[in-house]
Amino acid sequence: MGALLFAIASVLAGLGIEGYNPVKQYISESYATGMPYAVIWQYFFICSGLLLFFFGIVAANCFPKRSNTKVWFFLFAIFYGIGTLLTGIYPCDVGCYLDPENPRISQFIHNTVGNLTYAVVPFSILASSYAFSKLKLSKKLTVFSAICGSLCLLFVILLFGDPEGPYRGLFQRVIEASIISWIVYLSFYIKSTKTKTNED
Repeated sequence: MGALLFAIASVLAGLGIEGYNPVKQYISESYATGMPYAVIWQYFFICSGLLLFFFGIVAANCFPKRSNTKVWFFLFAIFYGIGTLLTGIYPCDVGCYLDPENPRISQFIHNTVGNLTYAVVPFSILASSYAFSKLKLSKKLTVFSAICGSLCLLFVILLFGDPEGPYRGLFQRVIEASIISWIVYLSFYIKSTKTKTNED
């Protein structure tokens, strides 16, 4: 549900803004202060963040205690779950540009949280892939996690290298699609594993 709410808001929020370009503009620009229906989309991201936080916490308890998967899931829950929540509570200004001469606290928090999220989450996913391989879990899960984590990290590097570039919106959407895909795949994996365990 958290992934679904995030995906819906990311896609639909920009449709009501004339001239909005998802390739050139950040997702945050679609619900920036003063944008049409911005408050509605803020609630979508806030609810999504809460659900993704609980996903990370619950997922951590679905794997053996002796593994270090808990650490990576907790980091994911904090930085992606709480990060999404905070960027919903504190929207950016139009253009998502932090004016160094007259910075707004909402914009500052939004940018800081966003940067921290993208700096940590790719490594959490990659580390979880390594942990899955050490636990000798599904090879598909391990490989898929490695692909999502690597893709996420690659586009974070591209985005950080040119945060005001003409393709910043596209880069961000690839990052988010990688993360959301991993969440959905992992959710179904956990669900299928638990079902088999219960049947046994």
